[in-house]
Amino acid sequence: MLGQYTKGGPYVVEALLAYFTVEHFTNIDAQIESWLILSVTINIAMRQGYHRDPRHFPQLSPYEGEMRRRIWATLYQVDLGTSVQMEMPKLIRDSVSDTPLPGNYSDTDFDSSTTRLPAPRPETEMTPLLYTISKTRLMRVIGMIMEHVTEVETPSYEEVLRIDAILDEMCANLPKALRWEGMSESILSSPAVVSQKFFLQTIYQKGKLLLHRKYIPSQQQESDKYEYSRTRALEAGLAILRLHHIVVEESKPSGQLYSSQFLFNSLVSHDLFAGALAICFYLQHHRNSMNIEKLQECKRLLRRSQGLWIEASSISVEAAKAAEALRIFLNKLDEEILAQQNREDANPSLAFFTPDLMPSEAFQEWKSP
Repeated sequence: MLGQYTKGGPYVVEALLAYFTVEHFTNIDAQIESWLILSVTINIAMRQGYHRDPRHFPQLSPYEGEMRRRIWATLYQVDLGTSVQMEMPKLIRDSVSDTPLPGNYSDTDFDSSTTRLPAPRPETEMTPLLYTISKTRLMRVIGMIMEHVTEVETPSYEEVLRIDAILDEMCANLPKALRWEGMSESILSSPAVVSQKFFLQTIYQKGKLLLHRKYIPSQQQESDKYEYSRTRALEAGLAILRLHHIVVEESKPSGQLYSSQFLFNSLVSHDLFAGALAICFYLQHHRNSMNIEKLQECKRLLRRSQGLWIEASSISVEAAKAAEALRIFLNKLDEEILAQQNREDANPSLAFFTPDLMPSEAFQEWKSP
């Protein structure tokens, strides 16, 4: 306030971004206040031209231009993550920005006295910026998905498949050092790198979920047309739950991610519960068409996640709501499965129609502030 931050100036954006980070990481649950801080930060950054390629401003040194690219990439990532969490449209529109990605540099490659930036290092070389570059590329696809799913007029299904292919391609082209291959393949990686792999994989799976989840409750006449989307949504939900179980286990004192556990905050929690919610929706609409093995796998993963939310409920209101919502749904599911078995035993030819399994009021309670 003393620095009159609304007028902009040197380091104002960096200071506000640091302030947002402090507020964000000191709260387990989502906070509307931190999202509002971010919106102010983005608007001030745009007022100062961070959304434009630094080459448009010849008065900026190569060092200043590269640092602005880093800041803008960070703002872009955080904007998308918090917008999804708050279920609001993203603040940064791709059409108004031409700021390129930062280069794959080590911090020793240039400094404030540099008059010409060297060529970036190849992306086979791990630097502190490689994760930021890779994540921003992936988040740009998430931005496409967000624009797609929030449009007033529903785009064509062909557009869904086109974006889906782009998402797969972007994940496949991640640098090898940042590809998720399971904990067993990451035993020699540092906790920071393992966390980065986890985040990128979660973003990829969340992207699939955002893009395809609206097709889960498709009608009978649409069954074949949207089967691909329903399968993708279920796969993504199950993958997110498996990641949830891994990160909780590895964040314990004996785990590989114990020193990085502070990174797994409300944004990650929101993504993890979204995976559980997608599986619940799938079971609500398509349980009768599932084979018994897949049904049991879904129930097992949901029960495990419910237990993890119960463990976290002492420090998180959202975790307590998530645990209760899952408890209600799973209990109702068990009741309906038992009722179906009893009816089939009494009359094997009886066609059983599954009533609405979703305790909508419980899930609405979890989403309410």
